[in-house]
Amino acid sequence: MKSNCRCMRAFTLVELLVVIAIIATLIGLLLPAVQSAREAARRSSCSNNVKQLSLAMHNYCTAKGRLPPGRKRFVTTTSGTQVSPTVAFVLPFIEERGRADLYNFQLSWDKQLAVVGQVIPAYQCPSDTPRVMEVALGAGGDRKGSYGLNWGQNVTATPFVDAKGKAPFAGQYGAKLAEITDGTSKTLLLMELIQAPSESGQVVDRRARIWNPSGGTYQVFTKETPNSKADDVSTCVDRPEIALPCTHVSPVEATYTLVSRSRHVGGVTVSFCDGSVRFVNDDIDLAAWQAASSINLGETTFLP
Repeated sequence: MKSNCRCMRAFTLVELLVVIAIIATLIGLLLPAVQSAREAARRSSCSNNVKQLSLAMHNYCTAKGRLPPGRKRFVTTTSGTQVSPTVAFVLPFIEERGRADLYNFQLSWDKQLAVVGQVIPAYQCPSDTPRVMEVALGAGGDRKGSYGLNWGQNVTATPFVDAKGKAPFAGQYGAKLAEITDGTSKTLLLMELIQAPSESGQVVDRRARIWNPSGGTYQVFTKETPNSKADDVSTCVDRPEIALPCTHVSPVEATYTLVSRSRHVGGVTVSFCDGSVRFVNDDIDLAAWQAASSINLGETTFLP
C-alpha cells in the first residue's frame, strides 16, 4: 500500500532573512523621500504664513498710509511711556480681532499675558519648535514667533545712516511704500527667525520674542548671510549645537544684531515689500543680501 503524505513547504531561515533585508532596504530608500515630502509641506506652510503676515502689513498700510512701526511709544498720564511691538498693530489684519480688542496700548505689553501668552498660528513655522518665554514672565509667559522684521544691515542703534540706507522698519517708523525707491519687489520685509529655548529653568534668551519691543528680539539684520555661523548679539545664550550661536551682552541695544535663521535645509523664507514670498539660499552673495535690506540706496540687485 502506498502511504498518502502531504508535503508541507515553509520558508527557510535564509529566505526569511532575505525578505527582511529587502523590506529594510525599501524602507531605507523610502524614508528620505517621505521626510523630504514632509519638509516640503512644512516649508510650503511656512511660506503661507509669511504671505499672510505680509498681506496683513499691506492691509495696515492701506488703512494707515504706511507700514506698521517697528515699535511705537505711547505716553500715558497714568503709567508713563509704554512701548508696543509691531505684532500688536498687525493683529486685526490676521483674523485676530478678539485679541486685538484685548490689547491695551496704554499698558506695558508684559502686563497683558491674556494676549501675549497665546500662540498666534500665523507666526509659527511648522519646521521650528514653538517656544514660550517663561524665564522672564513665569508660567504662561509671552509666546515667541518665527518671523522678524527687516531692520537693515547695521545694528539696532543704527537702522539709518545719515537718512540713507533706511530699512522699512525702525523705532517709531514704518515706511510709506512711496519711500521704498529701490522698489518694493527688491526690498525685504519679513525674514525667518529660530525660536530660542527660554522655558523655566533655562537662562534668559530673548531672541524671537515677537511681543518684546526691546532690541535683540524680532529685529533681523543682513549684517551676515542667512543661517550664518556668525554670532547673534543679544541678551541670549550661545547654542551653536542647535544653530543658535550668540554673543551675550547686557541690555545695550546699540550692539544688538540678529541673523535670519531657519530650520529649513539650505536657506530661509522671506517676503518682500510687494508681498511676494521667496526662499533665499544660504550662499546668497552678502552684498546682494544687504542691498535688499535698504529702501533708498538705489541698488539694482535682485535676489534670485
